[in-house]
Amino acid sequence: GGYGHAIALTDHGECLSWGDNDYGQLGHGTVERSLRPKSIERLSRDFIIKTACGFRHTIFMTKNGRLFACGSSENGRLGLNDETEKRMLPALIEKLENVEIGDIACGSDYNLALSKDGSFIWSWGKGEYGKLGHKTERKDEKEPKMIEELCGIGIDSVYCCNNASFALLKNGRIMSWGQARLTGHESGPNGGEKIALVPNLYNIISMACGNEHILAINSDGRVFGWGNNTDFQLGLESSTWVKNPTKIDSPLTMKPNHRISQVACGRN
Repeated sequence: GGYGHAIALTDHGECLSWGDNDYGQLGHGTVERSLRPKSIERLSRDFIIKTACGFRHTIFMTKNGRLFACGSSENGRLGLNDETEKRMLPALIEKLENVEIGDIACGSDYNLALSKDGSFIWSWGKGEYGKLGHKTERKDEKEPKMIEELCGIGIDSVYCCNNASFALLKNGRIMSWGQARLTGHESGPNGGEKIALVPNLYNIISMACGNEHILAINSDGRVFGWGNNTDFQLGLESSTWVKNPTKIDSPLTMKPNHRISQVACGRN
């Protein structure tokens, strides 16, 4: 789900959407809200296997690795490189048409896409805090731009929170960049903009991002969190910001040979 809208996929690749639709983020060709799930007819000829929702926009990934986008184009978040204010029907992101994409992630106003072989990441949308990963540049990108520093390092999956980006490597480490207080780095006020390994996290198998909090789970089923804990969304006792990844101790008694295998985050 996104900020007021939601998407569902069937096992036959059909895509349904409902909720807020003021910028056409539901992909139905209108700006009318939908109170119930409705099939996205424009994508009926494509087999959709993954979708990601941002603030007023949606990205869709097909079985053969093509990407479509709809909703608000503010800050270039649709990756279509045009001046159209909103796209009410999913449009092909032509910049990546000849690349097979294997994973996608949406922040509130930007996106990441990962090649299927894990060798390349592209980013586009709003560039503040260096969250697009293009070194010292903070400008908006209206179409996908490859993050040169991450080429060829072996990436498993990508994740976004509001203003920080994460690449889970195939070796179980995490690289992050963007707003310093969200990256999990030991750094100064602006140091988080540099792409770097998150320290003291190993054998990570999955992650999840809320608006300003992040969870990661390792192969032993241990869960770590960092970021905003003012509403106790990290499950830690102190209602403060947590700068470094911190193990979250569960009050649950796990059965022998049982372990946590998946994590998920709401907005807060």
